[in-house]
Amino acid sequence: MMNSEERQKASIELEWLEREKNISAYHIRVGVLRYGGNWPDCTSSGETSKCETFTLFTHRMSRNAVFLAIEEMNLKPEQCLQVKRRNSWGEDYYNAEILTPGRMDKWTMFGGNFIYTSDSRYKEVVGIPFPIGVHDRVEE
Repeated sequence: MMNSEERQKASIELEWLEREKNISAYHIRVGVLRYGGNWPDCTSSGETSKCETFTLFTHRMSRNAVFLAIEEMNLKPEQCLQVKRRNSWGEDYYNAEILTPGRMDKWTMFGGNFIYTSDSRYKEVVGIPFPIGVHDRVEE
């Protein structure tokens, strides 16, 4: 997936995070928030319909550094998300993006589920203190 130059840059980024003792502020475990009624799954079999918890990586890490961290932590990419920060019409918008191989490069949209945790580091990882939507719905 990564060539040797990309892997080396990602490794340097992770080493810097470890040395600065900031790694705890770059990933966190989060739970999925779903509507509790008899509502259908609107994710179209997205990741949040299959898994209750995820490891969430901050938007301040490069995608390659995230994948290297996933590899080093022995995590499954389909159980990991990364915060995406956009600016639309002058407003910051935060959502979580899927990291599942074969699906992450497709057009994704909000499927109705949110993620959150009571861990005090959540705001530091995400950038805001509120639950964020997960863009895990893919329409083929």
